Amino acid sequence: MGCPLNIAGKTDVGKNRKNNEDYFLFESELGLMIVADGMGGHNSGEVASKLAATICLEQLKKSLRTGHVPVFFHVPPNPNLDSRSLLLGDCVKFSNSAVYEAAQGNPEHKNMGTTLVAALWLDNKIAVAHVGDSRLYRFRNNDLIQCTMDHSFIQEQLNKGLINPEEAEKSEMQNLLTRSIGIEQDVTVDISEIDIQPGDYILLCSDGLTKMLSHEEICAVFSEEENPDRIVDKLIGLANERGGRDNITALVAKVEGNPAGWKSFKDRFKLLFKKKPEKN
Repeated sequence: MGCPLNIAGKTDVGKNRKNNEDYFLFESELGLMIVADGMGGHNSGEVASKLAATICLEQLKKSLRTGHVPVFFHVPPNPNLDSRSLLLGDCVKFSNSAVYEAAQGNPEHKNMGTTLVAALWLDNKIAVAHVGDSRLYRFRNNDLIQCTMDHSFIQEQLNKGLINPEEAEKSEMQNLLTRSIGIEQDVTVDISEIDIQPGDYILLCSDGLTKMLSHEEICAVFSEEENPDRIVDKLIGLANERGGRDNITALVAKVEGNPAGWKSFKDRFKLLFKKKPEKN
């Protein structure tokens, strides 16, 4: 077995939007997964999300070979994080520069931006880099844990104890982000690592899912279903049943097999040039 991740993904326009500004992709052999949720008029959100995700993937492939990402400001050194996790963070910063420059060069795309959450399989752990309010969760033993913290006004208010979760769910400011890809020349990227073991599930999703379904409802779907494809379909179906007010994207990976049979990250990296990435 190469990468032990059984991955499935799907994006849906929802019930109220005309265009789908979400975008996702995954590279199975490399073990990379990305979800982006674009914003901006004149279809600019679609441009921003696709550009950010594809540029992040392309640059990661290059940087894993060279050990370098051509950004002016790198993510801060952190001895507690794998060097490849820091590279992933720099690749997200590189995608920010690409979206920002594209917006500056085309008046139709002025102020376009996107969220982005990326996960990279590193053998017994996953590196996570994110900007905005698209999220990553881990499901293990009937317990769903949110592994990213939203970069939003509402989250800041929650952190400061100024509002409670019930007030946050009813707030009209849920879509107000404090950080996103492409709005400024540089962006701060949150980077973390989570341990992974056989039987775990990883969920990357846009806020079109999490604003429609509660934490408990998402957890229940994982408890009821085992197949990633069925989990994705059921999550999106339920979000649409609840109103589907926004585009909905869910990317689910199940960790399978015995760690003793997993190929090393280095061996998987060699295989990625033999096939094209799956995408929506």
